[in-house]
Amino acid sequence: MTTGSPLGQLADLLRRVEAKTRTQELIEELELAAEQLRITEEATRAVEDRSRQVRPARQRELELAEGDEVLLKELIRRTAQNRMLMGQEEFREAERLVEISRVEIDRRREEAQSELEEVQDALDVARIELRAALDRYHHVRRELDRLQVPANGYVEQGDRLAQLAEEHFPEFQVRAFAREVEEGTPAFAKLDRREQYSQMRIWIGRLRRFQHAGPGEEERDQLEGVFRRLVSLSKQHEPGYIEAFNRQYVADWEAYIAEARESLRQASEEARRNRELRGEEPAESDHSQAERQESRRLAEQALEHLKALLLIRHDDPKAKADRFRETLSRVVEGYGPPDEELIDVVRGYREWLTGPEFRSLRNALDRYSADEPPADGSPADEATTA
Repeated sequence: MTTGSPLGQLADLLRRVEAKTRTQELIEELELAAEQLRITEEATRAVEDRSRQVRPARQRELELAEGDEVLLKELIRRTAQNRMLMGQEEFREAERLVEISRVEIDRRREEAQSELEEVQDALDVARIELRAALDRYHHVRRELDRLQVPANGYVEQGDRLAQLAEEHFPEFQVRAFAREVEEGTPAFAKLDRREQYSQMRIWIGRLRRFQHAGPGEEERDQLEGVFRRLVSLSKQHEPGYIEAFNRQYVADWEAYIAEARESLRQASEEARRNRELRGEEPAESDHSQAERQESRRLAEQALEHLKALLLIRHDDPKAKADRFRETLSRVVEGYGPPDEELIDVVRGYREWLTGPEFRSLRNALDRYSADEPPADGSPADEATTA
C-alpha cells in the first residue's frame, strides 16, 4: 500500500482526522499527567530526605542496643557467677537492674526498628505512586508520538519532569554510576596513591550500596560489569587493600561512603600541599581538573533541573522561589562564569537572586539585560496571577 493509492490516501486522511480530534484531549491528559508527576516527585523527594535524616541515627541506635545487649548478657553471667558472694538484697537489686536494662534495650530497639520500617514503607509507597505517575505520563507521551502531534511547551515540561522522576529509581542511578566510573577512569590514573585508595573506596562502597538494595537482573549485570572494571583498576594501580571488594564484607554503606569521601578530601589536600612544596602548580593538577569537570557536570545537571522547575506552575510562588534558589545554588557552585545559556534561564527571575552566592550572576545578568525590557513570566507576574 502506497500513500498515492486510495487505501494509502484513506489511511492518511483517517490519521489526520484522528490526530485533530484527539490532540486537545491528549494535551489535557498530558497536563494532568505532568501535574501528577510533579506532585508525586516532590512527595518522593521529601520522603527520601526524611529517610536520609532518620536512617543513620536509627541504625546507630540499633547498633548501640545490640552492644548494650551483649554487655547485659555478660553482666548477667557475672551476676550468676557471684551469686554466692551477694546478699539477698544485693541479688534482688541486681535482678531489678537487669530487668530494667532489658526493658530499656528492647524499647530502644523497637522504637528504632519501628521508625526505620515506617520510613521504608513510606518510601516504598511513594516510589510506587511515582512509578505509576511516570508510566501514565509515558503512555500519554507515546500516544502523542503515535499521532505525530508536534512537540510544544507541555511536552518539554513533562519530559523534564520525567527525567527528574527517573532519578529516584535504581535502574537509572545504576546507569549514571556506570558512566561515571567509565568517564572517571582516565583521571583516576593521575591521582596519587592515597587519593586513588579513597576514590576506589567511594566507588566500591556505592556499588555495594546498589547491590544491597536488591537491583533487578539488568542492573545486577551492569553492576557486575562495574565491579570487574574496579577490580581491573585496582590490580593495575594497586592503591591498597580494600575490604569491600570481598563480597562477604558488610557495612553501613552510607557511613562507609561518607568516611571515604572525607578521606579523599584529606588526601587531596595533602597532595596539594606536597605539590606546593615541590614547587608545582597545584591549581593545574590533574585531580583538580577532574574535580572541576565533575563539578561542571553536576552544575549542568542542576541547570536542567532548574529548567524543569521553572516550567512547573506552583500555587505558592514563595515555595517556588525557595526551590529556585536552592537549585540555582547547586548550579553556580560548579558552573563557572555565567554564560548566555544560564543567563537566558534566569533573566526573568532577577528579584529572586538574593544572597551573596548570586552576586556574580546578578552582575552578569545586569550586563546582559541592561537594555532589554522585562521578560515574560517574571516572578512578579507569576505572583500576581497565582
